[in-house]
Amino acid sequence: MATQIKENWRDEFSTGKAQFFYVFRNGLFCDIKFLIGPDQDAVYCHSFVLKVRSPVFEKIVDKLPIAVKENVKEMVIERVSISSFKKFLQFLYADQLDADSDEALDILYLAKKYGIHELTRKCAAQIKTAITDSNAISIFQLARDCKEIELEQKALRYIYCNIASIVEQDDFLKTTHSNLCYLLSQDEPEISELALFNAAIRWAKSECSKHRLHDSPKHLRLVLKEALHEIRFPLMTSEEYHSKIVGLSLLNEKESSEISKYLAAEPASREFVRPSLFKSKLRHFIREDEILDLNKFDDENHKRLAKYAIKKSSIEFSGPTIVSSLILDVEPLDKSIDLDKLDKDIRAIKKFGLHWGGSTVVGSKESVQKLKISFIAEEKRSYGVGTVVEAIQDLSDGVRQVYVVSFREEVEV
Repeated sequence: MATQIKENWRDEFSTGKAQFFYVFRNGLFCDIKFLIGPDQDAVYCHSFVLKVRSPVFEKIVDKLPIAVKENVKEMVIERVSISSFKKFLQFLYADQLDADSDEALDILYLAKKYGIHELTRKCAAQIKTAITDSNAISIFQLARDCKEIELEQKALRYIYCNIASIVEQDDFLKTTHSNLCYLLSQDEPEISELALFNAAIRWAKSECSKHRLHDSPKHLRLVLKEALHEIRFPLMTSEEYHSKIVGLSLLNEKESSEISKYLAAEPASREFVRPSLFKSKLRHFIREDEILDLNKFDDENHKRLAKYAIKKSSIEFSGPTIVSSLILDVEPLDKSIDLDKLDKDIRAIKKFGLHWGGSTVVGSKESVQKLKISFIAEEKRSYGVGTVVEAIQDLSDGVRQVYVVSFREEVEV
């Protein structure tokens, strides 16, 4: 609690902001105590400030129990470090965020939980620039938990590009089972199927250790559960499968028999012996710098954009598809329009055979920026592509004008 408080501290710290921060740092007039982390380190602060800054604290502070031997309310917060929590409170008192990337993760969790939107925005912006191999999984998981979609997609794109290194990090072992299933189910990871399998086994052995289980085939399968069926064993070579997988006795007799038959079949005949429990679809990684170059208008770029739009639609095409490919400039009404929301509103436009592709923001912040977005429309459709442009134009709350900057008909993908 407070010690050695200067008598003239109000004169030394003359502004209200400085005075509030001074009393926080020195534990002066505090009426609430937080117990932080596994060691339950005590941090004292003021319920008035918590109520002013957070709608969540406003509802819960008065209901907190009184601490034993102290005339203050008490609350336990287990998930964050003492350093992160103090910097979280520092923002509430002084609007200052001075945190490293690890602390920003903790603070983002707190900001989201307690409804402090400006702090959420600042933390997400800082974390986006600090994604590395050693923290990408943690950032992805926190972003998903906090429903920070832009940060989640940024982390996911980083994971796709660097997954071979990421699965070797300790951070990968923190992956939740549901997120492991999600990552394994995606087409984008740039990694061999055997390496992805080895990563899943490494994760499973770590889980067995946490639960004090011997890492036997039975227990590995027990902790992997449905994640095992997201591994695309049919994509392995016959040599890889028989030398690296069979001997582990992880698969049951039916699974092993189906995969062996598939790998032994001639490529032209494999369609008739596809395993029933494992995907055989190739993983097709597409780099972001290849799909978002919306300033190139040549035929090859339109073909790349069309392939990306089809891939994003999660629809499998059995053969060549003919589409029309367009790149649009969408001019908002004014600077106040949220272009991320506008992008989502545009993508909410649904028509048969319509697939949205990449998008980006163009122009300087000093002027009115525009949204550049691509889409394709299948040849077998009952509408003209002009009706899609008109549908965007009809988003009257945010759109001033829509321009077709590049158009290619009969693109084969």
